[in-house]
Amino acid sequence: MRPYVAQAQNVPWIAPRLAAPRTRAGIRLLTTLAGVAARPRVGRIAARFTNPPSDSIDLPAYAG
Repeated sequence: MRPYVAQAQNVPWIAPRLAAPRTRAGIRLLTTLAGVAARPRVGRIAARFTNPPSDSIDLPAYAG
C-alpha cells in the first residue's frame, strides 16, 4: 500500500491554497465551484478523471 499512498499524497503546491481561500472573492469562488461539483452529472464526469482505476493496485491475499 505504501506506493499507492505515496502517489495519492503527491499534491501540487497550490492545492492547499485553493482549498483554503483567504479573500471574500476566493471564498465565493470556492463555494460556487463546490456547488457545481455537487451536481450529479458533474460528479459522474469528474469521477472519471479524478478517481484511479480500481485495478491500478494489486492487494496481497492474506490467509484468514
